[in-house]
Amino acid sequence: TYNGVKYEYIVVAPQFNKYIRLQPGVKDNFPTAKEVENVINYVVARYRIDPRRIYLTGYSTGANMVLEYAASSVTRARRVAAIMPVALCTQHGHINNTSRGYHAKNIGLAKLKTWFVYCESDNCGTGPALNVPNKWVDSIMKVRGAARPRYTRLRNINPPTLYNCSDSLWHDAWSRAFDPNFKASHFYKPTSTVGANDGVNLNMYQWFIRQVNTATSSLATNSVLEEEPGITRPAVTVSVTPYPI
Repeated sequence: TYNGVKYEYIVVAPQFNKYIRLQPGVKDNFPTAKEVENVINYVVARYRIDPRRIYLTGYSTGANMVLEYAASSVTRARRVAAIMPVALCTQHGHINNTSRGYHAKNIGLAKLKTWFVYCESDNCGTGPALNVPNKWVDSIMKVRGAARPRYTRLRNINPPTLYNCSDSLWHDAWSRAFDPNFKASHFYKPTSTVGANDGVNLNMYQWFIRQVNTATSSLATNSVLEEEPGITRPAVTVSVTPYPI
């Protein structure tokens, strides 16, 4: 319930079974921005939703797809109200992104609301900690008028808390991020791992519903989506889920 209105979510969780990327001698074959757009088109065409409240979240390779969609163009970034990439691995400035026109400036120019959740020890499977979201956040913040990203960095602290890296896997930020009790976010500072609390302190579900896409009309073009008195259309969250995990 927000401002006295009760909202409902339709959660759409597409799975994919192939993600071949950066394997020596093997051609890249991975879902990215276009596949996310296909899912959004499918949902808009078939469900009675509020198109001003389309949210994207995903973890690991799913986070890559969400971020790449928003970074692919200002038009696409303006189609959704907010995104939450968790345990992101797609790197800012990587040839796989720049060759496709995926740039952080598109997110900034669209003024898209973002919330990154990442474990500070995460190395996306190889080498030292990569701190992948840092460059994305830095670049978004350099765009004049951009919405300041939220950024929660999970730490290795003792005793462990809800804001600690997962006990079982440093890459696992999603078991924290999707917990309704997980609310705190901190302003990211390039010279510091954790800045001041941003004072929002809402969980993902609460934070999403407060983001409304003003670039999109509340009336869908599909004639079957006529408004009915006393009915509030549900928001839709597309949660991109890798398989196998």
